[in-house]
Amino acid sequence: MANYFTIKEECDGMLFRLDITREKLEAFLDISAQGMERAIEEQEIINFLEKNKVVYGIDFNAVKEISEKKTYSTRIKVASGRGMVCGKDEKIIINFRETAKREPQIDDQGRIDFKELNKIENVNKGYILAIKESPTTGESGMNIYGEEIPATDGKRVEFKAGKNVTITPDGSMLISDCDGSVDYKDGWISVNKTITIEKDVDNSTGNIRFNGDVVVNGDVKTGFLVQAEGNILVRGVVEGAILVSEGDIVVEGGIQGNEKASVHSSGNLICKFIENAKKVISERDITADFVMHSNISCMGSLNLIGKKALLAGGEVLVKKEIAAATIGSPMGTKTVIELGVDENLKIKLQAYVDEKEFVEKNLSDICKSLNAFKVSISKGEMDEKKKKLLEKTVSVYNNLTDKLKIINSEIDRIQSQMQDIISASLKVKDTIYPGVRLTIGNQVMYVRNEIKSSEFYLEDSCIRSRGI
Repeated sequence: MANYFTIKEECDGMLFRLDITREKLEAFLDISAQGMERAIEEQEIINFLEKNKVVYGIDFNAVKEISEKKTYSTRIKVASGRGMVCGKDEKIIINFRETAKREPQIDDQGRIDFKELNKIENVNKGYILAIKESPTTGESGMNIYGEEIPATDGKRVEFKAGKNVTITPDGSMLISDCDGSVDYKDGWISVNKTITIEKDVDNSTGNIRFNGDVVVNGDVKTGFLVQAEGNILVRGVVEGAILVSEGDIVVEGGIQGNEKASVHSSGNLICKFIENAKKVISERDITADFVMHSNISCMGSLNLIGKKALLAGGEVLVKKEIAAATIGSPMGTKTVIELGVDENLKIKLQAYVDEKEFVEKNLSDICKSLNAFKVSISKGEMDEKKKKLLEKTVSVYNNLTDKLKIINSEIDRIQSQMQDIISASLKVKDTIYPGVRLTIGNQVMYVRNEIKSSEFYLEDSCIRSRGI
């Protein structure tokens, strides 16, 4: 037997055959008669085993059975050692999803939303990226010769710490140093403050949501979203997509909106051009070569520079200044421009105006009820129930009257802020064409003839112009 070595010994007509495993962990005894069979005592078997160094793990029940039942010519296990148990190696448990395991989301109707592939794993500063499961101590064994079989303890492993991560002083955890996305490759764990999409944002990537900066080396295709808590850089074109950034947005290829694009930057917006965009909002300045047939809201200045420096079509609301070479077109393209108005104030004003209309309508209805009560009083038809109802109605009337005073005060305050537009202006280096409607504050001007190289501004509650 290749896995055993055998010891044979003849004792008074009986042949003892002892098979021992190569690892010395098991021993098997086979006793057979060479001539006349005789009885064998337990101690004789034990002496034989000890003579051949088998001293650990002897199965005394098996020995007794061989002796009492004369179990001869049968191979029986008479000794077993104890195998060693090696310690388990230290294990790193990651606390994020591996890219390969991310899957599209399924909606309530069981349809796959390929835009929501959820491929970016965002984490915040201080996030526990991975922890270590401590190694275990090995347990030594013992062979049938009574020799110890040493066991190895579990090995320690080291974190593969990449950029923007820190190992805790006790070495048990890996922590993110910043907000960003997890990069996990070949066991290395890093956190990127900037996520780079190597090609287009489309079905292959799904929508992108990231708590740092986003760089798209291709286009952002129609129907997809890029949302970043930092800046967004698109090296290609933004089609009918949605971009939302808490920082600046730069679009090197321009925005070709297909009347669907929606772009909102809490910082500056810089792009080659903006064309047919549904809505473009910048909390600061917008800089482009040209803007055509788009709805623009800019809380800073709109600077059109480059070869065209053109603004034509659409509705454009700018708080501070517009600078362009050409406004409108020789074809009389309708172009609506509002200067010096904060869109947030406009929204607030409209909300108060709507609320004022609602309160005034309720007051009108209540006045009708109060008039009815006056008639009842004059006829002496006021019982206790009507008196309580009258008291409640008067209370509601007083509350609404107080509320209307507050609303009117807020409307006056906002309108006063909206009148603070002294510095707002429109500068046209070349030509402004008919078809342009310019509003500065509450004043409106319709351009009916071509005007060359002029600046438009508000003075003495009137829109004026001067050559530049």
